[in-house]
Amino acid sequence: PRFPLQSPRTSATIQRQLRIPSSLLSADIKQGVFQKEDGKLFVVTTVMDITERQLAEEARKSRERYLTALVEVERRLLTFDGSAECYTELADILGSVSKASRVYVFENHRAANDGLLMSQRAEWCAVGIDSEINNPALQNFSDDEFFPRWAALLSQGEIVSGLVAQFPESEREILEPQGILAILILPIIAKGEFLGFIGFDNCVEPRVWEDSELAFLQSAAVAISLAYKRKEAEDALQQQLERSNLLRKISDKIRSELDTQKMLETAAIEIGEALGVSRALIHAYITDPYPSIPLLGEFLAPDYDSLMDFEIPVVGNAHLQQLLSQDKAIACSDVFAEPLLESAQKICDHFEIKSMLGVRTSYKGEVNGVVGLHQCDRQRQWTLEEIELLEFIAAQLGVALAQAKLLEQEKQARVKLEKEIRDRLHAEAALKESESKYRHLVETSQDTIWSVDIEGRITFINSAVKQIYGYEPEEMIGRFWADFIPPEKVTQEIDVFQRILNGES
Repeated sequence: PRFPLQSPRTSATIQRQLRIPSSLLSADIKQGVFQKEDGKLFVVTTVMDITERQLAEEARKSRERYLTALVEVERRLLTFDGSAECYTELADILGSVSKASRVYVFENHRAANDGLLMSQRAEWCAVGIDSEINNPALQNFSDDEFFPRWAALLSQGEIVSGLVAQFPESEREILEPQGILAILILPIIAKGEFLGFIGFDNCVEPRVWEDSELAFLQSAAVAISLAYKRKEAEDALQQQLERSNLLRKISDKIRSELDTQKMLETAAIEIGEALGVSRALIHAYITDPYPSIPLLGEFLAPDYDSLMDFEIPVVGNAHLQQLLSQDKAIACSDVFAEPLLESAQKICDHFEIKSMLGVRTSYKGEVNGVVGLHQCDRQRQWTLEEIELLEFIAAQLGVALAQAKLLEQEKQARVKLEKEIRDRLHAEAALKESESKYRHLVETSQDTIWSVDIEGRITFINSAVKQIYGYEPEEMIGRFWADFIPPEKVTQEIDVFQRILNGES
């Protein structure tokens, strides 16, 4: 039972023995009634201070509550997915055990300009404590701007703790309107990266958390950090699996599709859907009769204009010239802030392009095309994984475009050869028909028709020779033609033959 030291008779004695100021304490009182030899009764009262024992019992119970809560936190983290619902469950568990007025979780994220911003994801409030989850000032704010001291400490894994009244004025101006008297901030760090924090507010009394409580709450923060690491590893594995599946799918489409145009259209659709962009484009690169990048395949999200009939200028286009000169992709989170796109801002505005990711395709170091991604509904911060994925896809498409070009050249050569064969067969047929007609005319002619080689030997003579010379054609084949000329004309005729050999008629 508890009793005031000012109680009659015994109070002064107890004060002197315990040497403590007047206050309330926890004590165990025992009284015994005894009788003396003379028959008189007397009472012996024993007062034992049990304050430390009671505090130890309360500490034991508090430790058990924290251990139970920590086990529950770790159990919930087995299915941690980074969602607001998950954070809310964790805040509920920690709020009920920490005796805080308010528990909340903030998460870091990147701004369009790559700056670090913070936003509140979840909150638990004790009865009678105002909620701040819908406070717009707690969304998308910069720690470096409002809490630079916190940002420096938390990013190094340090905690922020203490009475708000002792904080710098710039911090009090933000914390005091929320009714916060004492605060504890524990960082969430995974793989050395500052990802966010868990906060505990005390709005009832200016009480800071004891070391034993702090140790348990830090253990919870570490457990959340480990869950972050596990989730990042699982996400990376899942991304790698999805990347492998996408690459295999695209490669299968490329290998199985004989029609180059259809292959590129299919590849553009696969890339656009996999990366969730507004527009995915696959261009060829040609130099004749002038440099140009005709669009061969396009994926288009609903309500956006196609570039299929639009000719993107090559000459004077600094962004495209840089793109064509290297195998490394160029990522633009804000096309209107990119110096390389200064001359193309009208095009970007017309086609609603806010962010762009592009890379060339090549084969054996020779550029043969361009792959481009457009984000039109928002500014997009392209991740390293997305950039590397597009570079890998571009390498595959570069080989495919080169193979398609070779196949097209082979196809054209085959078509040309088939035409030449058909033309030759037609010519041979016409020649045979002409020869047949010619032979018929020669054989039925009443004139002698004959031919000799350059040595003057008869190679052919028609049957009319029988009527004129009396020889069979077979008797004359292979003999010198002058053998059948009267001797007095041989010299003259040989002179004529020599003139014919010299190209005269």
